[in-house]
Amino acid sequence: MVRAWKFRHTFRPGTNLAAWLFRIMRNQFLTQIRRTTYARQYSGEDWRTEFSTLPDQEWKCTYNELLGALQQISEPSRQALLLVSACGLTYEEAAYVCDCAPGTIKSRVSRARDRVAELMGGRHFDGAIPAPAGAVGVAA
Repeated sequence: MVRAWKFRHTFRPGTNLAAWLFRIMRNQFLTQIRRTTYARQYSGEDWRTEFSTLPDQEWKCTYNELLGALQQISEPSRQALLLVSACGLTYEEAAYVCDCAPGTIKSRVSRARDRVAELMGGRHFDGAIPAPAGAVGVAA
């Protein structure tokens, strides 16, 4: 409130007061975050745990395997699968995009999922990104 009072001359009457105040609070918060980030001191072995990341090699391998499997299925099946699974379209919306019947899209998606799972060694991909082992705050 002190900052709002200090900069009250910048407020334009007729505009949204709540948005103006929120912007002041947001900017102040970001300024404090920047200051604490630069002021942080690291000593001894702290930097190893602070700057380490969890391994993601397994996910990258699975992702590359999925891309390879998608390249091996037919174009209409791949298009239907990506429209429904990746883009989140309904079967009806995907049918409109592909200019075919919704039943055709359903069968293409079903066959494409089965073929991709087969090409990936029988593993079924549900679209969820698996949490890395040892991830903090992630339900397994």
